[in-house]
Amino acid sequence: MSTAEDTLEEELRQTKYPKFRVLTGGGMPPEGPRKPTDEFNWLAAQEVGTHFWTRHRASKEVDYNEYFIRFMNLPWAVLLEWRLPDGKILNYPVDPQRFSNMFEPPVVLGVEKQESL
Repeated sequence: MSTAEDTLEEELRQTKYPKFRVLTGGGMPPEGPRKPTDEFNWLAAQEVGTHFWTRHRASKEVDYNEYFIRFMNLPWAVLLEWRLPDGKILNYPVDPQRFSNMFEPPVVLGVEKQESL
């Protein structure tokens, strides 16, 4: 090896490289948890009696499901009536925030006005 190569090798050995380490903590974005808004909670913006179609965000199928909103107790629960293609009707309560995050915004078909008791 020449003296130039020896000098370069000696300089490289004397160079101090930064030590890498894993940063701990985190779990939330710097601005804090996401606040629920109507942009993300489209189900809460609907009214009782709304007839709509929607589909699951992760679904690769084009099929939409048909729903009716039968009762609302915001912000906790919404009672949905799900009409299956074979004619069966299922009623189940959902969390409006979670439902809105899992399903695409609706195609509203209309609103049925319910008679008061």
